[in-house]
Amino acid sequence: MHMKQFNFNISGIEELNSILQTEAISTYYSFQSQLIQILSAKNEKEWFQVLGNTIRNVFPSAVIIGTSTVGEINEGKMLTDSTVIMFSFFESSSLNLFSYECKTGNDEAIGKLLIKDVEALNLDIKGMLLLSTPVSNDSAKLFNSIAACNISYPIFGGGAGDYANERKTVVFDGKRCYEQGVIAVAFSGDNLYIEPLTYLGWYPISKEMTITEVGDMSVKTIDNQQAFSIYEKYLGIDANDDFFMNVLEFPFLVTEMARS
Repeated sequence: MHMKQFNFNISGIEELNSILQTEAISTYYSFQSQLIQILSAKNEKEWFQVLGNTIRNVFPSAVIIGTSTVGEINEGKMLTDSTVIMFSFFESSSLNLFSYECKTGNDEAIGKLLIKDVEALNLDIKGMLLLSTPVSNDSAKLFNSIAACNISYPIFGGGAGDYANERKTVVFDGKRCYEQGVIAVAFSGDNLYIEPLTYLGWYPISKEMTITEVGDMSVKTIDNQQAFSIYEKYLGIDANDDFFMNVLEFPFLVTEMARS
């Protein structure tokens, strides 16, 4: 089976239109399935919808999905305040799109509904791409309800981000944006094989510590010290207006302990 992927960092609609007309992209118009992912620092719904409409003019049957981001990656490089568009073309595989609004408290129910809808396809699912809004939803409950269904295929994807840290995140199903939602793409095909691999490239730079207090959506203390003080001690990052951007490339490496 033939599969091809292209990534582009775009600055505006004009550049996207130019990319859509290039020979490299037009070569794959005839492929059975096209998956186009929009990863953007802009969390305005209108931006995603304009991008989706522009892409659909060229690829009317493509599966188009998107998410707001905090830090974008293109060609192995970390970017900020940018929009990356990924084109994936599948010669003989099928893609099925599912999208749901997920109001607060409905996370478990949406997880169960998603798996029920996927099973209703009656296909040999090889993998699922999943996007959610963990800033405004309890994605742990969503994932736990999915895991309880004993699925046999890998699930991969991520959570929507927000640079301004105002809990305004967006996931996009090609036509509609959700500030609280779940987007999924189920992959199937007799010749399709999906292998999940983890590549982080990050290394611990401090001793192992314990998160000792959390808020609704934030870490408050680590080893009973203010979380801000840990970043200041190990990285020299102060708790000022630039804190969020300065810590962007220094995520926690977390091991979840079993609860007694």
